[in-house]
Amino acid sequence: MKKTRKAFFSLTAAFLMLLTVVQVPVLSTDRKACAVLPETEIRAVQTAPAAVEPLTEPAAPAQKQTIAAQPTGTAVLAESTPAAPEPRAAQPAAVSAQPAADEPQTILPGIIYDEENGVLYGPNGKGLLYAGFDYDMNQDLFYSSLNCWQKAFGYNNLYDTLAPLGTMIFDNRAVYFNYGGVNWMLKLWKGQYGITSGAEVGMYKQSILSSTHYKGVSEEDFVMMDLTLYRHGELYYKREPQMHWWLSGFILGDVTVPDNLRLETNVTFKDAEMAGAFLLALSMGEDTQDVLYTVEGSTVSLVWQ
Repeated sequence: MKKTRKAFFSLTAAFLMLLTVVQVPVLSTDRKACAVLPETEIRAVQTAPAAVEPLTEPAAPAQKQTIAAQPTGTAVLAESTPAAPEPRAAQPAAVSAQPAADEPQTILPGIIYDEENGVLYGPNGKGLLYAGFDYDMNQDLFYSSLNCWQKAFGYNNLYDTLAPLGTMIFDNRAVYFNYGGVNWMLKLWKGQYGITSGAEVGMYKQSILSSTHYKGVSEEDFVMMDLTLYRHGELYYKREPQMHWWLSGFILGDVTVPDNLRLETNVTFKDAEMAGAFLLALSMGEDTQDVLYTVEGSTVSLVWQ
């Protein structure tokens, strides 16, 4: 199935690459014209030699004529000599509308194809077709986009309580801590999400409207994070380190119980003080004792089996 999807997207991109600008050259022909003067005009030439304008076709270019005097009774032929053509202006080189092969290309409204990285994504960080998720073709992986619409709804415990109604069976761990006078939460999830299997790591701040509701942090509070997921002890997928607030990954078509997944993540906090506040809350949490950690400076590495 993975190969079929890749072939389909590659074929689509290849078809669009054929839509280039085609130029048709302009054909031109140089011709010589020869006209026979009428007999009345011949007599006029014999009695009073003068330059006589030739008979020309309407579409013929301007001609320079030479008339030779002939004996009486002899027809005069006026042979046209083409004027020297004016220099043609240099023509601009043909410009192709086709973008470079390694540049992302919009293949449909709301779908951009990055061939170099094997990624399909939506504009402005809003996900494919603005649905909130992009697609990694190399790993057959759907993942949350940076500016997805889901961010507006934040998080509270009610979401996890109602998740089984949407055929989502997962485990979660939350670490609540205070830093800079603000209540923060780092949240981990792993398990079955409908017809996909995957995991999530999210960074949130407490809402000023409710102590039980949290909102996804804004750009100035993004943290560097990555996400690696193992399934049955083997690498399932990997999300590279990036500044984010909600890093996730979901693979379509697999059925997995949460215990068969191992989540690993490295989170770099704003400073060592913030990392220390997080670790203190982690070590004291009742439901986070199965989350192992190591720390180096402001970066905390977590392993959740």
